[in-house]
Amino acid sequence: MKKFTFLILLMAGLTMQLMAQLSIDAASTDYTIDFDATVSGVNEGQYAGTGFNPSPSSGQLDSDAWATTGMSSGATTFGGTYESGDHARGSSSGAEGTGGFWAFDIGSSDYIFGIQPGGSDWTPGTVTLKITNNTGSTITSLDIDYDIVVYNDQGRANSLNFSHSADDVIYTSVVALDFTTPEAADGSPTWQTTNRTTTITGLSIADGSNYYIRWEGNDVSGGGSRDEYGFHNIVVNASTGAANSADSDIVKKSAWSEPTDIDYLQYSASSGLTTTNSIEVGKFTIRDGGTTGSDSDSKPTGLISVTLSIGNFDNIQALALFDGTSNVSEVTSVTASTTFSGISGLSAADDATKDFSINATFKTNVTDNDNLKFTIISASADASGSTFAAGDAGGAETDDTGDNNKLVVTADRLSMNTPSTVVINTDFSASVDATDANGSIDLDETSSVTLAKASGTGTLSSLTGLTQPLSAGEFAWTDVQYDVAEDFTIEAQSATLTNATSGIITAQASANIDLIISEVTDPSDTYQNKFVEIYNAGTSSVDFNSITWYLSRQANGSPTSWADIQLTGTIAAGGKYVVAFNQTYFSGAYGFEADQYSGSVSGNGDDGYFLYYNGNHSTGTLIDAYGVIDQDGTLFPWKYENRKAVRLRSVTAPNTTWTASEWDIPGSAATDDMTPNEHKEDVTWAGTTDTDWNSKGNNWSGTWGYIPDASFNVTVPDVSNDPVISDHSVCNDLTLQDASSLDVNVGGSLTVYGGLYMPSSKSPETLADFTIKSDATGNGSVIITTVGSNGDYVTVERYIPAYTGSDDGWHTIASPVDNMTITGSNFYPGTNDDLYKWDESNNIWENYKAGWGDDNLYA
Repeated sequence: MKKFTFLILLMAGLTMQLMAQLSIDAASTDYTIDFDATVSGVNEGQYAGTGFNPSPSSGQLDSDAWATTGMSSGATTFGGTYESGDHARGSSSGAEGTGGFWAFDIGSSDYIFGIQPGGSDWTPGTVTLKITNNTGSTITSLDIDYDIVVYNDQGRANSLNFSHSADDVIYTSVVALDFTTPEAADGSPTWQTTNRTTTITGLSIADGSNYYIRWEGNDVSGGGSRDEYGFHNIVVNASTGAANSADSDIVKKSAWSEPTDIDYLQYSASSGLTTTNSIEVGKFTIRDGGTTGSDSDSKPTGLISVTLSIGNFDNIQALALFDGTSNVSEVTSVTASTTFSGISGLSAADDATKDFSINATFKTNVTDNDNLKFTIISASADASGSTFAAGDAGGAETDDTGDNNKLVVTADRLSMNTPSTVVINTDFSASVDATDANGSIDLDETSSVTLAKASGTGTLSSLTGLTQPLSAGEFAWTDVQYDVAEDFTIEAQSATLTNATSGIITAQASANIDLIISEVTDPSDTYQNKFVEIYNAGTSSVDFNSITWYLSRQANGSPTSWADIQLTGTIAAGGKYVVAFNQTYFSGAYGFEADQYSGSVSGNGDDGYFLYYNGNHSTGTLIDAYGVIDQDGTLFPWKYENRKAVRLRSVTAPNTTWTASEWDIPGSAATDDMTPNEHKEDVTWAGTTDTDWNSKGNNWSGTWGYIPDASFNVTVPDVSNDPVISDHSVCNDLTLQDASSLDVNVGGSLTVYGGLYMPSSKSPETLADFTIKSDATGNGSVIITTVGSNGDYVTVERYIPAYTGSDDGWHTIASPVDNMTITGSNFYPGTNDDLYKWDESNNIWENYKAGWGDDNLYA
């Protein structure tokens, strides 16, 4: 067990009790607890480790002064009796193995209050000493001095830290006194002493009241048993004097008025606020002595921190606290509760006042007619002077009624939002706002606006009417139509505001509905990383803001367990769109943001996903499907639990019927196997890190270095680290360049859903080396759908066990390609060997060694 002994100076609080404790009877006097001589109310005679009692016998501590926690025998409270177990372990010179409180002799019968921590003893634990003020005056500070004594015989470090309290509930730590025993044990341990000292200021301990000082310990590092430690030579010395006044407050400045109708555009500085580039939105007065303007301490009130509750804070860019024209504190990240800290020099002299201001700047966009309000909810004063009567210093606040501190947006132009793609003679949405130069909306603007064709040959129409009055600075049409398949633009027109012209809008003769689900995932390692990827297989972009699309999930095939996700934004022709389950996990795992997030992307491997056009699963048209509606995928081929499903590159159109031949579904897949935002990619092997084909990162080209999926075309050039496949791998086309190499190891597999393409040259220097390995443990495997240019140059190894008898003498060898060539001395038949191949055209077995044969030669 690791043991340690520490010497500590403890301070007890004053709480108007008649029981015993460390009594401070005079100021500027040392009161010493050395645990060798009696201290009235603290210990009786030399401490012998025989427990705690409110009427202590010789060798005991007075429980009216001491309280403890953390021992397996239980906590001790002030005034209780505890004379057995962990609370009374007796005396020792150290090197103990039993947890509890001990009287350790550190040499020459010099005893300390010792602690032996254990697995269930004082890890953590506390020792508290109660001090009573009997000076007849108010104690304003305490000098504390104590020794920590350690017997470092074990390989574990433990802490012994100091704190103090006025009520034995809320404790203030003194970090400078923190202590930790050494982790490494001494070879020849002896008792080692460390002194600690501090002065606790800013106190106001009334005569007859208590104060508390505490030591707390716990395991820090290392393992095994623990050192002994304890405290010794505790010295307390009190200073008295008149307590500082606590009558001060803060009020709103008399006769000061809030600004009205603030033109926020004039105040945009993000930092370095001055009285010129910001506006005064609050003014307050610190009053030493509070309402009466007079107190008894002859000291100033110095503001050191203040916290404001801010109404409509999200309009504010930065705030600063000013003393006249001097910026004394600034905050550039404003929240609903904003604190100015570290304030210095802002002080109201004794029985006087001091004004300070709050100045603001504003964000690029604000909300028109928002009123700002500032309320002081917390304030702290320098403890060496007068302090505030209340925690909020009176809770002063500004006025936010009427036009006071009101932000004003004045529109001078129109802005317009339109889709980038529409379908002719089909409703689409367009909206117009009245804004200022920053794009903030003027909520008071009600003038009329008109939509008109700015370019194009067609006709723009709306059943609602193309001219409409603005309401709160806005109007949104939902039934605009255009009747010619072409590019066109729209102009929003006003008699009083600058007109706005849309970007180019492409009107299509029919909607592009060639969206497909390209990847569905349920990662085996972290389920929160799951997502669904959508691919635009069409020739034009799709604007989800003008044409309604839903990604819908059906859980477990239940007709009542649907979740519909309306898609937003756009997806370009040939583009990808990712809907992810969790933003934090997705961005952390993949290094970029998904297009959309929804907790409904929660498929656990047996849930189907479906794309609907012009409505959700109840009202829309089904366009593409992963899974089968009303079918739980658990027992069906489309199950993707703990893996993924990737659409093959050859799929160019959606399919409302799930078709197995369109998908690659590996046996398992973790986060690193996923390929969000990449479908039908062309990647090249780089081998920058190592030779592992299935290693994500710098081995592969591309933005994220994804391991190829079934939609990727792969090129392998001649590089230093040639790729090696030792696990399940896939791709679409595989191109091996001149002098490149690819090995498929035993246990590895490669499925090429497209074609294999190799160099046209067949010279040894440029021939690509593609080898499928074999040994006594098994074989590599390659499946190729299409053989491309010179794709017949593949080396297929086949391990054949040695002949042991006629029962195992014959082996059937099948080639995965036509026109097999036999090479290698280990394969060519020897004198006592025969090798036959089947001659399909003549329907006979032919002895390779002899060159011809008949039906009887194979047996």
